[in-house]
Amino acid sequence: MAYDTYMENRRQYPRHDLDWPILLRQDSGTRRIGELINISLSGLLMTLNEPVPPEAAGNFELFVCRPRHSAEMLEIHGQTVWMEAGTEDFTWALELVDLQPGDRQTLADFIAEPEQLAIELELSSS
Repeated sequence: MAYDTYMENRRQYPRHDLDWPILLRQDSGTRRIGELINISLSGLLMTLNEPVPPEAAGNFELFVCRPRHSAEMLEIHGQTVWMEAGTEDFTWALELVDLQPGDRQTLADFIAEPEQLAIELELSSS
């Protein structure tokens, strides 16, 4: 069995290829730092156009939002699974942890209608 097929069969939730902006939320403001590659109800994969800040090796807060339509925002806790530096960008895999059933449904709804969505990361060293 091919590795990709093996990994696909191991996943609890299917991945969805979506093109959402990745925004970094810091005290100085929010700025775009990359693009989402794919997302599932258990994790996500993205590319960044700059190195991942050192504090990203730990936990993070992830906010999925509809910036142009409403103030609705889903806050999710997560952690880094792996990071890889390319020649011009960085690939970062994140696991979503402690996702409550209601939040999982909200995320599923966001994924089902992905227009105008954005992901904001708020990094922490804990």
